[in-house]
Amino acid sequence: MLASLEQQLLSQKAKKFALNPSYYDKGLSEPLNIGIDQSDNILTLSHCFQPGTVECLMIESLASLCLHKNLKYLWKIQYKELENFLRDENHIPALSIETIFFEAFSKMRQLFIMESLKQALAHHSELNYPQNDSNLVELNRWGQHFSRFLNGELILVEGAQFNIKLNPMSMSQTDINMVFENLHGARSNWPMFKVVAVS
Repeated sequence: MLASLEQQLLSQKAKKFALNPSYYDKGLSEPLNIGIDQSDNILTLSHCFQPGTVECLMIESLASLCLHKNLKYLWKIQYKELENFLRDENHIPALSIETIFFEAFSKMRQLFIMESLKQALAHHSELNYPQNDSNLVELNRWGQHFSRFLNGELILVEGAQFNIKLNPMSMSQTDINMVFENLHGARSNWPMFKVVAVS
């Protein structure tokens, strides 16, 4: 571990996750490998982020928080919750106030979301975008399925825009946009999910 990074880790728990990772696999061919069951529970995880790096610390921490829970739990995790989890004592911060930790958390969380969603979509054929997106019935049906998957409710379809209502356990608008950009690529005619209400 770089001395400068080690100095920023203020808890023994944080140092343990960074130095002695439980889910590290140096032979992995991709950054992150996640196993999801048909109920969208996260069962297994391995990664190839080098021990002693901030990326390793963050992915190990997220894994410890999310394993054996539904992937939708991951959608609501924020940096503050992770930092609290890493504390040895409630009143003593685990990490110094450095943007490097927040930036690494955001990056690893996005990677975690994308990889878990790819696995989950393999179990839910109804979530695959319809081949014939000019068929409004198919497109509307797909929008209803995807809205429910996001813990939302489809309110109205306006052209290629799906207006949805979210509840407190839904994925955020920012994450929804990120998911579509990564899963479907940069295509101008992909539908847009717009949050019009939050319950």
